[in-house]
Amino acid sequence: MINRPITYERLLAYFEGLADAHVLIDAFVGFSRNEFAERSRSREGLQGFALVMFGYSGTLDGNSQRTISRRTVSFAVLKARRKRGDYGELYGIVSEAEEIGLAILSRIWRDARTPGHFLYNAFEKDSVRFSEVLDLEGSDFAGTEFHFTLKVGDPLTVDPEDWKDLNDVCDDSVV
Repeated sequence: MINRPITYERLLAYFEGLADAHVLIDAFVGFSRNEFAERSRSREGLQGFALVMFGYSGTLDGNSQRTISRRTVSFAVLKARRKRGDYGELYGIVSEAEEIGLAILSRIWRDARTPGHFLYNAFEKDSVRFSEVLDLEGSDFAGTEFHFTLKVGDPLTVDPEDWKDLNDVCDDSVV
C-alpha cells in the first residue's frame, strides 16, 4: 500500500484531538449519522458543545505528470437547546458555535503552515464556507456547520505489493 499523507482515519483522529484540546468542546462525534443519533439519545446525551463530523469526500485532478487530490471535509459545532421556543438561546448557540468553529479553523490553518505536520500546505483557506444549523433534523441541536478543502499531491501509482496479477497483465516499465 502507498502511504497517503491524508486519509479518512488520520483526519478523524486529528479532529478528535482538536476536540479534546479545545477548552469549550465537551464531546466528539465521528462521521456516522448513527453515532450522532445514538450519542444524542443516550442517557448521558451530548452535553455542552460537540464537534461533529458531517462529511468527507474527495476529487482527483491534474495532468499526466501529477495528480492532485482534494478532500472536502465538513464538521459542525453543535449544542442541544434547553428550551424550544427560546430563540435568544438558539441564536446565542449559533453565534458561540461559529466562534468555536473559527477557532478550530484557525488551528487547522496554523497546523497547515507548520513544516512536518501532515497538513503542511494542504489547507485551502479560500475554500472555507460556513452556515448556521437550526433544529438539526428535528432534534434540539443547533450550531454552525463548516466546509473546507485540503489539497495534496496524491500520486496514482501502482504498488506491486497490492496486486497478485501485476506480472501477468503488464510489464514493469508501466509500473
